[in-house]
Amino acid sequence: MRNNCIPKNLLILLLTLLLINLSCSVFAAKQIKIDLETAVTMALENNLDLKIAKVELARVSLEYQQNKASNLVNVSRYNDLEAEINLKSAQNTYQNTKYQVITDTIKQYTGLWLATYDLRVKTKQLEVRKRLVKEARAQYKIGNIGTTDLIEKENDYSDTKLALETATEDYQQYIRELKRSLDLGEEAELVLADLSSENSWQITEDQAVSTALKNSLELILKEKNLELAQIDAERAKISDAELDKKIKDKKVAAARLDKKNTGDELENSVREDYHDFKESIGKLLLLKISGMKPRKNIK
Repeated sequence: MRNNCIPKNLLILLLTLLLINLSCSVFAAKQIKIDLETAVTMALENNLDLKIAKVELARVSLEYQQNKASNLVNVSRYNDLEAEINLKSAQNTYQNTKYQVITDTIKQYTGLWLATYDLRVKTKQLEVRKRLVKEARAQYKIGNIGTTDLIEKENDYSDTKLALETATEDYQQYIRELKRSLDLGEEAELVLADLSSENSWQITEDQAVSTALKNSLELILKEKNLELAQIDAERAKISDAELDKKIKDKKVAAARLDKKNTGDELENSVREDYHDFKESIGKLLLLKISGMKPRKNIK
C-alpha cells in the first residue's frame, strides 16, 4: 500500500517555518510609528477621565436646556445664573481634563524623546570611562601612575555607570507612561518621529496672557458667581435683617476678590508656561546644532 504520510523531518521543518512566519507577522504588527500630534490624538481618544468628563458635560447640558425651558414660564435671572454656572462648571472640568491629557502626553513624548539623547550620551561616556580605567590599570602596573590616580579613574567609571543605570530607569519609565497613555501593550514597539522647532507657535508673551484671560472658563465662572452674589445682596436689601444684609455684602466682596485672584493666578501661570515654551524651543535648537539623533525604535 502507498504511504501518504509526510516524513517527520519535513513536517517539523514546515511547522518551524510557519511559526517563524507567524512570529514575524505578529512582531511587525506591534511596531507603531508615531509623531507628537498622533500621540496626543490617541491619548485624548483613550483617556477615561476625559470620557467621564464628556458624559458629565452632556448630562449637565441636557439639564441646562431643561431648566431654561422651565424658566420661560417663571422668568428669573437668579435661576438662569445658577443653571449657567452648573453648565460652565461642567465645561470647565471637561476643558481642564482635556488640557491636562494634552500636557501630560506632550511631557511624556518629549521626555522619552530627550531621554534617548541622554541614554546615548551616557552610554558613550561609559565606554570612554571603561577604556580610561583599562589604560590606567596598565599604567599602574608599570608604575607610571599611583594608587590615587587609579582610584580616581575607577570612581569616575563607577559614577558614570550609576548615571547610566539611572538614565536607563528614567528611559523605561517614560516608555511605560507613554504606552499607558496611548493604551498600548508592553510588547508594542514605538517609532518616534523627530521633534522640530521650525514650525513652532509664533506668539508674544502678552498675546498669550491676553488670549488666556479672554478665553478662561474659570474667570467666566467667577464673574457669574459674583453676579449671583450681587443679586443675593440686592434681594437682602428688601426683606432681610440687617445682619443678613452685611453677610451677603461680604459674600459680594469675597466673590470680587476671588475673581481678581483667579485672574492674577492665571496670568502668572501663563507667563511661566510661556517661558517654559521658549526654553524648550531653545533646547531643541541646541540639540539640532549638536547634530545628535536619538534612537527611534523604542520597546
